[in-house]
Amino acid sequence: MAKVLGPPPVRLCKALGCRKPVHENDRCLLHRQIEREEYAAREAERAATVALAEGDKTIRHCTVRSCDRPSHARGLCLAHYERFRRHQSLTTPIRGWGQPTTSP
Repeated sequence: MAKVLGPPPVRLCKALGCRKPVHENDRCLLHRQIEREEYAAREAERAATVALAEGDKTIRHCTVRSCDRPSHARGLCLAHYERFRRHQSLTTPIRGWGQPTTSP
């Protein structure tokens, strides 16, 4: 007589108090996502610590010619990035930046 096999037993998440079925690495979908996020945060912190230990204090500047402001996003300073976002000209000088101030 042939032995009839039933469905395989359902494995449960190893997180404390969780009774959801296993998705990957003995964790349910929720706990696996949390595990991935924690790992990414640890890796980012480790990379920042290594960069600081190696003395990486490079300040990047805006890539627009004649602009010496520090970079904010996409290689542009905040003023040029806002212009880029609004589809405005990046070559028009920024008012009040790099111009001598006159006192009355």
